[in-house]
Amino acid sequence: MPSLPRRRPAAPRHALPRPAHDLRSTPLYAALVREWRDRGAVLPGVADQEWHRLVSWQAMEADVRRTLRSLRLQRTLPE
Repeated sequence: MPSLPRRRPAAPRHALPRPAHDLRSTPLYAALVREWRDRGAVLPGVADQEWHRLVSWQAMEADVRRTLRSLRLQRTLPE
């Protein structure tokens, strides 16, 4: 009879990730978030508007047009 795979031991309680609301209440984390916000950095748990703009369909379409123009792949269409 084949043996069953061994289960990994559970992580110790101190190694488990803490909930975000718990971290945000610590003075050190709150100070870091203030500093990051003042620098204009992306904050954990907050949507990054610049990333959403860069990966949008409109940004991709504009990038393709710029690339085609720079490669001179545009052609005149027959009338």
